[in-house]
Amino acid sequence: MGEVLSNLFRLTVGELVGSLLQAYSKPLEELVGSLLQAYSKPLEELVGSLLQAYSKPLEENRRCVFIITIFSLGALYLYNTVQLQRQGVTHIVFIKVHKAASSSIQNIFLRYGYNRNLTFVLGKNSNFYPQVISYSDTVSYQIIEPPPTNRAFDIMCSHVIYNRRAFESIMPRDTMYFGILREPYSQFVSTLHYFRPPYIFDIEDDDPISVYLKDPSKYEIEVKYSSTNNRQAFEFGFPLDIFKTRDMTRVNEYLRKLDSEFKLVLIAEYLPESVILMRRYLNWTTKDVIYILKNAWSQLPETNQAALNIRFHVSNATRTLYKTWATLDYALYDYFVQKLHRQILAEGSDFQSEVSNFRNILGKIEHFCNKVSRPYRFVKLHIDQTRWNGLIVYTTTDCSQLLLPEKDFHDEIRNVQYPNKTLDRPS
Repeated sequence: MGEVLSNLFRLTVGELVGSLLQAYSKPLEELVGSLLQAYSKPLEELVGSLLQAYSKPLEENRRCVFIITIFSLGALYLYNTVQLQRQGVTHIVFIKVHKAASSSIQNIFLRYGYNRNLTFVLGKNSNFYPQVISYSDTVSYQIIEPPPTNRAFDIMCSHVIYNRRAFESIMPRDTMYFGILREPYSQFVSTLHYFRPPYIFDIEDDDPISVYLKDPSKYEIEVKYSSTNNRQAFEFGFPLDIFKTRDMTRVNEYLRKLDSEFKLVLIAEYLPESVILMRRYLNWTTKDVIYILKNAWSQLPETNQAALNIRFHVSNATRTLYKTWATLDYALYDYFVQKLHRQILAEGSDFQSEVSNFRNILGKIEHFCNKVSRPYRFVKLHIDQTRWNGLIVYTTTDCSQLLLPEKDFHDEIRNVQYPNKTLDRPS
């Protein structure tokens, strides 16, 4: 029965009416015409059309059967439409840009897919960093694990360089594309702390960052291996020749291309707003998009911060120098900040109310997971239903997934997705 109804739901209104015309005789054409017009109208007008049609001089038994049939099929059609609207998007690409709050957002996709048995695009297990598909190249079947037997890929959210044609060769046609960006200078400083690129910190000077920024080209390495040469633009797939020419006409052309290809580019400085916008586009629940900041500088112990601050000097002068160097990153960032504001404005006056509610929920869950929940203590947090969320019950298991490091989560997904595959790693 379910399969029959499923096939019925795939019928267009025209196909449905055509079938009815064959089943009933020609005198019904006038009635069907009224119904066909009514399908594009509000429910009240549909009912009015039906009542009008009911009064037409038809044989009573045939009239009753026909009206009941139309009402039944209409109800099923409307029910199916609502069900489709309630289903969340499951084919997703997320461009995970380094040092841009991307691990926090990636965890959302990892949890969602893992808990629904969706299939992830994963880098080869032999990779030195198996949670990375590629740091320097786009995706291809040569550098990823094949999909499990009789499965297709659903989600790609590991580090890899964006290329639309390559991505479309891997992902379903209805995939929704997301990415994330961070204010370029903040991303640069975070990159310096995290990666300590040797081509900068091997400069023999007490202030190697300033020396580097006075003439970056002198010290930079090949673009695809650099973490400081407009890295966000590189990860979004900017053509390599633009890194040399800095041709703003070409830059703007590529920005318009990205605009047409991405549903949303999240902005780290507007993260709650970005995530709520993403939630609405994906048609997910509030619980689905809970996040907690990961790999943040403030989370490092003070001794680690002190060690990383050796020969690390930044100032307004370094910011000015970097802005001159990072023209591609700033063009990319400024473009999508403006677009984000337009997208938020289009959501209407109630958007900020949902964001405020979301911030409140994030605070409660962060406190619960960090201060109350423990792996050996099964406890629950109940967050009451509001206009924006149903009742949220957050458990120790939920916290474990929320806090699970990126590499460990990838390992767990790999074990589930490829249960018979030996995890051989380079030493």
